[in-house]
Amino acid sequence: MATNSSKDINRYIAYGLCSFLLLFLLFGISGGWGNISTYQLIIQFVFAVVSFLYIANRRLSSTNKIFVNTFLFQISLASILKLMFLNFEDCEFGPSAADSIGYFDYGLRGSRMTLDKFQDMLSDTSWGGIDDCGYLYYLRFLFGIFPDVMVPFVAIFLNSIYISVAALALYKTLLILVPEKKQIAITVVGVFSSFLFFVNSSAVGLKEDLFVPIIIVSVYYYVSYRINRKLLTLFLCVFFTLMTVFFRTAVTAILLTVFIADILTNQKNKKIVIYSFVIALLFLPFVLHIICDYILGISLDDILAVAQKRNDIADGANSSSKQIGNILASVVGPFPTFVDPIDSIFYSFSSMVKMLLNLPVLYAIFTIIKKFDYRYYFAAFIYLIGIIFTIISGTGLDMRYQIPFIGAYFILLFYFVSELRVGKLIYIIYFVTCLGIVVMYNVTK
Repeated sequence: MATNSSKDINRYIAYGLCSFLLLFLLFGISGGWGNISTYQLIIQFVFAVVSFLYIANRRLSSTNKIFVNTFLFQISLASILKLMFLNFEDCEFGPSAADSIGYFDYGLRGSRMTLDKFQDMLSDTSWGGIDDCGYLYYLRFLFGIFPDVMVPFVAIFLNSIYISVAALALYKTLLILVPEKKQIAITVVGVFSSFLFFVNSSAVGLKEDLFVPIIIVSVYYYVSYRINRKLLTLFLCVFFTLMTVFFRTAVTAILLTVFIADILTNQKNKKIVIYSFVIALLFLPFVLHIICDYILGISLDDILAVAQKRNDIADGANSSSKQIGNILASVVGPFPTFVDPIDSIFYSFSSMVKMLLNLPVLYAIFTIIKKFDYRYYFAAFIYLIGIIFTIISGTGLDMRYQIPFIGAYFILLFYFVSELRVGKLIYIIYFVTCLGIVVMYNVTK
């Protein structure tokens, strides 16, 4: 059943706000706010309302204003959050800023030494891996140009530009896929533009606001190349795809694998590609080992070990309940936080929205595979592999490890809103299930 309206997505966003407010009050009344600062609760609530109003206001999402409005939304909220950190936290990078402290510390120290000495210093630490070097060298560059105290604010300004570029690239990608669905594309991009994780990442000082736009731009150039077959477009696609090596190597492996498989897909072999993909999923760890070891020259075990180490530091040792939570979170999460005084509380509304929209996204994947709609194979493959990767690495509960696949997520959401609908009863059951999962997750933390 098709729909040409973007009302469905607005309804889901309204469900997201209602469920957020319900859980916000529920945990407040039940004493769940005991360890949370007043400023954190205010920011959590205000950011949720502002994000909802941004999505709901069509004038803010007009075609010619996507870049400007995304920039203003991101820089305003990120600056406010940064000022809150400076006034109410012991650390300028927020309540859970271990990675950010390391990034900015090594970036600052690196700006005071030669490139060779900087490389030698990193090689003797846990920060010497290729997965972090892109952001560390980027910060070293910023510290070499701007005064030390200004760099976090310069980074917020630049991050806002990067997310705005990503929003524009996502919009153009959607129009390449279905040019006549302009209003739906604008609505979907509005949800991306107001995604509060990027606001938090910018204020905290994480690499994702630089990393994710690179991924989305690489996808844009890939989709463009499928149409125009220009050598320059192919070069830009390969260039931006390979840039992701310096942020998270496993993502590079996933993108290269999907792009190569997808570009070889056509009307005649579209069924064979799906069957081959299903078989490949069964042997995904082995396939990724080959790609990482022989193409990228990096051990997948090392990549997963780093991810698991960070996840354990954040959430404690493994347990059966944590493994179940990780699998559920990888498929329908991550889950919003309402009771922990950590930085994920600031984007709990966006986590709730993403969770509630996961059913449409998963249904879109099911339909794409069922109908062999090879126009969207690349998005379905990237997102499915991303789910499996987070399950294998035990990082499903961490938005940072799901966010690289957010571009594919929104492309699939666009497909759903353009082509499909979910029955009301099915969605109500899913909605209630999500609320139950979120309550259980927060109660057991």
